[in-house]
Parts: sequence; structure tokens; C-alpha cells
Amino acid sequence: MEKLVAARTSELEQANRALLRDLEEREKLEHQLRESQKLEGLGNLASGVAHDFNNLLNIIQGYASMLGPEMTDDEIQETIEAINETTNRGAGLVKQLLALARKAEIRPEPVDINKIVNELTGLIKGAFPKDIDISLDLAPKPLTIMADTSQITQVLLNVCVNARDAMPNGGTLRLKTSVVDGTALEVPDDLQGQSYAAIEVIDTGMGMKEGVLSKIFEPFFTTKEVGKGTGLGLAVAYGIVKSHSGVIQVESEPLHGTSFHLYFPMVSASETLLGAERK
Repeated sequence: MEKLVAARTSELEQANRALLRDLEEREKLEHQLRESQKLEGLGNLASGVAHDFNNLLNIIQGYASMLGPEMTDDEIQETIEAINETTNRGAGLVKQLLALARKAEIRPEPVDINKIVNELTGLIKGAFPKDIDISLDLAPKPLTIMADTSQITQVLLNVCVNARDAMPNGGTLRLKTSVVDGTALEVPDDLQGQSYAAIEVIDTGMGMKEGVLSKIFEPFFTTKEVGKGTGLGLAVAYGIVKSHSGVIQVESEPLHGTSFHLYFPMVSASETLLGAERK
């Protein structure tokens, strides 16, 4: 019996080591997937961001060329303030891009969904085609969740890029935030009484058929032409939302647009304070 127990224990230890190796390998692959998709997201923004930066530089150059000895002190002060404001806008844009592209360890902290949505909207307004009207409808109060800001930004960027591609001839993209009760969502019973921060991304694009809608979160599934997309954007978004104990749902009809609904559990004031102290 001792020999049998020892042999069985050895087998279990080997199986456990193999399982740990598999888990480590899976984590590495998931990390690589997220990073590769993040680069794709940045690539989607590149041309628009370059155009936005060029506009900022033109504004700075224009104001700088006006400076001269013939200007009054008030005119010089106004010009300097305009240059400073434009420079700050450019610095803010760089900060958002760096936050999105960073390879830091995931560190959830109390963040306001309204702030993330507002900052992302400022970023995509300069990057998306001008024939896409982008509107905001934010909740009047902060909606605080425990999250990694760069990952939530990536989720929203992926969804918004998907909406942009669904409106090749222009349209409307609306981002809305609100609070919903967990009883209205498909969440575990012990979380149903919790409040959730809701984000809706609504477009007026071409919509999707039922057969496509059921597969959009599958890795590498795409309806785009070869070279136009990897099919990873929404799969990565789904994984990030789930890792934040969130819910993502989609409604769509052909020729009637698409609505993405994202829900994240909100945190209490005490949890927010604790997170701030840790930070």
C-alpha cells in the first residue's frame, strides 16, 4: 500500500507540474495576444493621430509666426497662452497613447468610467473620419470601478474601431454611460444585488446577421477582407471584460446598426479610498 501510495503521489505531482507548465504557457500566449491586438489598435489610430498632431503643429507654428516687436503686450500674452494650450493638448494626446500602449503589469485601481470614455472620445474624434459624428451622453456622477485603465481603454477602442468600420459611408457613433442593477444582468447570484457601471457604444452602421453576431467574440473570426483585420479585437475585448468580472452584450440588425453594452461592477466609497491609499 505504501508503494502504491508513493507511486500514485509521484504521478499526481508530475501531472500537477505539467498542469502548471500549461497554465504558464497559456498566460504567456494570452499576454502576447493582448499585446499584438493592442498594436493593431494603435495602428488603426495612427493616420488619424498623425493628422491631429499635424494640425496642432500648424496651430503652434501659426501663432509663433505672429510674434514680433510690433505686437502689444496683451497680444503677446494671448499668443503665448494659445501656444501653451495647444502644446498641452498634444501632450495629453501622447499621454493617452502611451497609456494604451504600455506593457506594464495589470494593476486594477479605482477609476471613473466617465473619465475614460471622455478621454477616449477626444482621441478618436481626431482619428476617425469626419463624416462620423461622435456624441457623448455621460452619467452626471462619477462611475467608479476597479480596473486597469489601459485595458478598459483598449476594450472601448476595439469596439469603437469595429463601429467605425461598420460605417464606411459615415454615420453616428454614440457613447453613453449609466448605472444599472445587477438583477437585470446575467451575473452570478451573489453579484446580482450589486450596481454596475454601464457603457453603451451605439453605431448606425450596416449591422450584423444572426450568424455573424453569434461568432463575433471568437478569435480570428472576421468578415473583413484579408489584411483589413486579424479578427482579434473583439475576442480580446471579451477576455478583458471577463477578467474584470464584467459583462459584454451585443444587439444588432442588418442595416439598423449595432449596440455594444458593457457592464462593470462598481465599487463603494470605502473601496475607492482603500484603492487610492494603496496607489
